[in-house]
Amino acid sequence: MSRKKIIKVNKHCLEIEKVNNLSKNSYIYGGIIEEFKIEKKIKFKSFQDNFIKPNKDFISIDSKKKTPNILLHCAFVSLHIYYFNYNKLPELNNLEQLDELIKLSKSYYTILQKEFQTYLQVKEKKKYITAEFDEDYLIKVFRWCKSEINPICTFLGGIVSQEAIKVTGKYTPVQQWLRFDFFETIENLPKKINRDLLNCRYDDQIAIFGQEFQEKLKNLNIFMIGAGALGCEYIKNFGLIGISCKNGQITLTDNDNISLSNLNRQFLFHKNDVGEDSSKSFVAKREALKINKDMNIKDYKLLVNDSSSDTFDD
Repeated sequence: MSRKKIIKVNKHCLEIEKVNNLSKNSYIYGGIIEEFKIEKKIKFKSFQDNFIKPNKDFISIDSKKKTPNILLHCAFVSLHIYYFNYNKLPELNNLEQLDELIKLSKSYYTILQKEFQTYLQVKEKKKYITAEFDEDYLIKVFRWCKSEINPICTFLGGIVSQEAIKVTGKYTPVQQWLRFDFFETIENLPKKINRDLLNCRYDDQIAIFGQEFQEKLKNLNIFMIGAGALGCEYIKNFGLIGISCKNGQITLTDNDNISLSNLNRQFLFHKNDVGEDSSKSFVAKREALKINKDMNIKDYKLLVNDSSSDTFDD
């Protein structure tokens, strides 16, 4: 039995490729259609071979951004050289340490201009232009490269777990490079903010967003309905970034108990928590306080509907 390619599909019929040895009268109707996926082999270069001359087919998280992705690689290369020389990354917001990194980036950019100019080509309004060297953009990378903040770690964790699954061969993996930035998150910050570090667990956030922003997080009042798979993620993230840890409060409600089937994805719950008297919201609160003891959480085992409108009012 030979496979035939479908070359036309619409709502009511399909057409297969022309077959020379099939007479017009031999086929009437019917048959079996089966999807057949063609195996695709992907080759990868070593990190060493792909470091100075990176694969151009990198994945861009947001194609609407004006700053070309290749500048992130300029920063990446410069930081590796800096770390090799000093065995450390530049200190948070220490602008005096950035001059050397800017010079390294400029040198690498010059190499790209001479040897690999096509790497600097970015599409803008249906035509390709050469990406300009953007010192201000690189300074943002360097001054906060040492920072580890929970939202970025959560995002990366999702990417890494997806890539681990792709070893089965069913899905196409990220090829060589995945580069991204979230600098749009600082665009609307006030010009004058206090980024002085407080020697606390939130210093990496304060270095980027400032003390004022951190105080806002601590004083947020949040009403969260549901402590399931997403609820566990949210309450963990809230604790790690310091939400409702001062004057604010998280009000958490879930009318459900913890069952055995929850444990494969609702990571705050454990086998000992399964049972009729095990409230999801109560256990989520208990585990969240282990992550951050300063969180102010009030838990309820109530469904949000007309019957609970007196409790959950405006």
